[in-house]
Amino acid sequence: QFEEEMMLNDLINYLPENILVKVDRASMANGLECRAPFLDRKLVEFIFSLPIGFKKNIFNKKKILKNLAYKYIPYNILNRPKQGFNVPIGDWLKGPLKEWVEDTINSTDLKQDGYLNSCVVRDRWNEFLHGKRNWERYIWNVLMFQTWKNTNF
Repeated sequence: QFEEEMMLNDLINYLPENILVKVDRASMANGLECRAPFLDRKLVEFIFSLPIGFKKNIFNKKKILKNLAYKYIPYNILNRPKQGFNVPIGDWLKGPLKEWVEDTINSTDLKQDGYLNSCVVRDRWNEFLHGKRNWERYIWNVLMFQTWKNTNF
């Protein structure tokens, strides 16, 4: 009974006054149209009609949803571990951001401020450009540091 009351409280208060507001603000700020399909009234009423055991299972999360999805999606896809996605920083650095990288690593700020060794930075940039070594994270960190430094000092 307590757990059901807490779930209802989340639905009535936490969701509309916190989570949905944040999603709405973030999506509108980026020109995205978002939907919350699991908040359909009939679906919510159905879920609340189920016994607590269906809704609260710490060892098999999303059990009902997964059981439904098994009809359409292979088991090995639904049950694989979570995986992130890689941002194509290397492609960006060699492509649309190349001019910015060149300007940043060849700037007098980098040479004169003494925080980074500009020769090492340029050598690593050249190794990266010529495919000798993958320095994309290093180059990205240099760019972020220089951008931060130039913005904050």
